[in-house]
This record gives sequence, C-alpha cells and structure tokens, in this order.
Amino acid sequence: MLQGDVTKVCMTFLNQLTNYGHQYQGIYASWNWLSAEGAHYIHIEDLPDYVPYWVAQYHSENSLKEEYPNNIIRIWQYTDCYSEEFPYDANIYYGD
Repeated sequence: MLQGDVTKVCMTFLNQLTNYGHQYQGIYASWNWLSAEGAHYIHIEDLPDYVPYWVAQYHSENSLKEEYPNNIIRIWQYTDCYSEEFPYDANIYYGD
C-alpha cells in the first residue's frame, strides 16, 4: 500500500464514522507513521485540522506536538510496560 493510500483510508474511515453519527473520532498511530521525519504513512497535512491524534512515541518528549503545533495532538502514549502481573501503558491527555 502506498503512503498516500493510508491517508485516504483514514479519511474515508473518519467520514464513514461521521456519517454513522459518531461525533468524536480520531486517529491512533505511532510517531513513525505520523511524522514527516519517520515513515510518514499517514500525512497529517492532508487531513482536516479538526482530526485529533493519539500518538505513541516512547520518548522523553512528544515531538509530533512540536512538529504539528496547529493540529490536535490530544493524547501522547509515552511508554508501554508489559509485565505478566500488571500490563499498562502510560499516556498524557492534553484535554479539549
């Protein structure tokens, strides 16, 4: 699948959710899929500004929020920690 195709699939999916009456949807993906510095499979610049993102980037900062300051980077998953006893991931929610 070509990189632009992934962006088109995301937009088609978001539009269909809207058509079904869902009022809140967004995109969850890794930094690598979203950032122009990474593989950039999903082109944020080709999607509407109102689309919120939940980015997984296991790093000391949320670089996607800095790279796209005019977009809604709603949640940053900054780590995942899997153990048999207590699986979890850690996120920061930036709010509305």
